[in-house]
Amino acid sequence: MRFSGMMKTLLTALFVSTLSLAAFGQGAPPQGMPGMGGAAPSAAQQALMQKQMRVMQAQAKALQDPALQKDLKALQALAEKEMLKIDPKSKPTLDRLHSIEDEMKKMQSSGNVDQTKGMQMMQEAQKLAMSVQDAQKKALEVPNVKKAFEAFDVKVRAKMKAIDAEVPKLIKELEAAGIQKK
Repeated sequence: MRFSGMMKTLLTALFVSTLSLAAFGQGAPPQGMPGMGGAAPSAAQQALMQKQMRVMQAQAKALQDPALQKDLKALQALAEKEMLKIDPKSKPTLDRLHSIEDEMKKMQSSGNVDQTKGMQMMQEAQKLAMSVQDAQKKALEVPNVKKAFEAFDVKVRAKMKAIDAEVPKLIKELEAAGIQKK
């Protein structure tokens, strides 16, 4: 089984909490349409953007499931363990990413959401996540991580389909249009 582009993106985003993003009203934007060059999207491109948003919404809902959250934490721990074997110097970066995630969750749960501070933390987290991306990619190729990731991918897709039965079809359409990676 190949990793879907959506799930590769998800694993990359493990270090940037999607729940925290949503708390700051910054849900992940759709990827750009090929060949737009800054022009207003055509009706066909708008339709594809709507399909991508629908898939992303189903994914976000699926990831709210407590069982999937537990699986995601286990997958994150497994991937991080392998990342540290690959690049032991990434530990301070991973620790800071966890600290940012904890700070954002605390801010969210307190109801005291400081948009400016939240955006600054998100920008820092994105920069830090990019700095460990090579180790993360290598960790994904470790057989036990790859197997765990594939099992997680199956569970997420099943949950997404339960949320919106059209999701598998939408993903295929997005892949065919070159918007969603296989």
